Amino acid sequence: MTAVSIKLTDTQAKHLRKMSHYLSLERDKDLTLSDLVREALEQVYPIPEGEEPSEDEEDQTLCL
Repeated sequence: MTAVSIKLTDTQAKHLRKMSHYLSLERDKDLTLSDLVREALEQVYPIPEGEEPSEDEEDQTLCL
């Protein structure tokens, strides 16, 4: 898994935290801000079939 560091405005971060709270209640499952970002990336930029990462792939850190 790769760690990604991004900067958000206070308004964006506050909104995502609020949304993670609402979605946690709706799904009856704890969701974090990171979970929401991960889901959004998967929906907007899906990995093409056959390009899924292997289990033994090295961990990487990506700073944006």
